[in-house]
Amino acid sequence: MPQSRETDRFIVFSGCSVGRKSSVLDRGLIDAVAAHEHDTGDTVFRGHLARSRYGPTVFFTPPWSEIFATIFATSAERWHGFHEASREYELLRSVYANLGYDLRELASAPVPNRADALLSTLGLS
Repeated sequence: MPQSRETDRFIVFSGCSVGRKSSVLDRGLIDAVAAHEHDTGDTVFRGHLARSRYGPTVFFTPPWSEIFATIFATSAERWHGFHEASREYELLRSVYANLGYDLRELASAPVPNRADALLSTLGLS
């Protein structure tokens, strides 16, 4: 079971198997390839996506305007705004769906509630 139950990132990957354990990751290879293809049109890395699979379930946390209006708008670490985050979210949902992943959207709820939903779906609660 994960040490931390906080899942406040834009996207969470789940179910990457190492033996019989599950891992929950934030971002990864698919995001990097999708960004590269979007920015350059170069599909040279696409073949890697079929060979480097995550577990079947991918959790998405949509960009919520309430969060962007408060936290992200004042964060020097965030390089894009709500509009850009929404476009990236739609791009990534499309890429993951086309790769055959089971997409699950985490509700706009307090972090402990989202973490509980994620762990319950993975059978880890």
